[in-house]
Amino acid sequence: MPESLVSEARARRDFLKKAGRFAAMTPPAITLLLGTSLNSTAIAKSGGSRPGNGQGDKKHIHRG
Repeated sequence: MPESLVSEARARRDFLKKAGRFAAMTPPAITLLLGTSLNSTAIAKSGGSRPGNGQGDKKHIHRG
């Protein structure tokens, strides 16, 4: 089993240990969202927009 799958399974088990009494009532999708680490590729790809959306420095031009 690849290391990434092993670490995800370990993270799920750790979450279920921490969630305790809520584990039986929490839908799997919520468990997955709450258990995702911030350096996950899922988090990195979840923004849905391109960088440079107009909320930063206005003194340069974004091309592309």
